[in-house]
Amino acid sequence: MTLLSPIRPLAVQAARSPQRLARLRSRRRVRLWLPITPLALMLTPLALLALPIVQLIATRRGLSPWPILLALGGVLIALSGTVVEVDSPTAQVRIRIW
Repeated sequence: MTLLSPIRPLAVQAARSPQRLARLRSRRRVRLWLPITPLALMLTPLALLALPIVQLIATRRGLSPWPILLALGGVLIALSGTVVEVDSPTAQVRIRIW
């Protein structure tokens, strides 16, 4: 299943294959929703611990640490709206970062 394909109801899938319906009902579904703000607040202590390391590496290479930190913040902000779907024969996992 691709990320852009709509999730079809089980009745539609059952019309195509009864074995597939039995397999879909038997596997475990996990849906997880992660709001980005509490996630960022939980990661703040790790960021504070990493800050001296980033500054040390940047100054040794003659770079300013601010563009590096801004780029990292941009990556974290860009995670908003990300959907990760993992399908296996025994489980279906969907993680949405909001």
